[in-house]
Amino acid sequence: MFNYVALTAATCPFSNRQAALETMHAFAQDCREHGAGRVLFGNVISGRYPDHLLFIQQFERLENFQNVVEMIPSNKNYGKMANELGVAVTGRNIMQVKDVPFDPVLEPKPEYLALTFAHLKNQDEQTFLGHMRDSATVFKSNGAQTLRMARIFSGDPVGAYVLGVTYPNMEAIDKTYLGLAGHAPFQTMAQGIDVQMRSITKIAGLLA
Repeated sequence: MFNYVALTAATCPFSNRQAALETMHAFAQDCREHGAGRVLFGNVISGRYPDHLLFIQQFERLENFQNVVEMIPSNKNYGKMANELGVAVTGRNIMQVKDVPFDPVLEPKPEYLALTFAHLKNQDEQTFLGHMRDSATVFKSNGAQTLRMARIFSGDPVGAYVLGVTYPNMEAIDKTYLGLAGHAPFQTMAQGIDVQMRSITKIAGLLA
């Protein structure tokens, strides 16, 4: 069971992007060996930070995250990205996972990750998560492969809730949002949040 998520965003010169993603795959394996659970990475294609690289790790305990952080200074793959390929970290969020059950499908590998950042406006967390649980079947029936809800406790915007959903293709994203438009619990939930940002990332790698 994953209880925490670490999301890291970075810039990278376009000419080095493919090499950076290949090195990121090796770095993801290193993170897994030091305590990370599922690791996903890719290239942001829409939202506030297009063309950023995204690296997401899921952990059972914060001690596992600490182990990864402590191995970074001596890690050759991280060093290559930072010193040779021009990868520069622009932000990192640490989040606590919230209880929204969803049975993941990891084969075939998801191709896209949709992220939504939002603050609660006029509803409490229990009500908000209840509406999300009621809406999970809509995501599932329209092609979503994984779904995770978490809240940022370190990073920016602190206190925001982050919904991360992976999909096999753009068509499934479109179908899901059309389905949610007619789903009363989701629409009730949507009226009680202030969306900060939505983005789509093209997934380059997923290690589970």
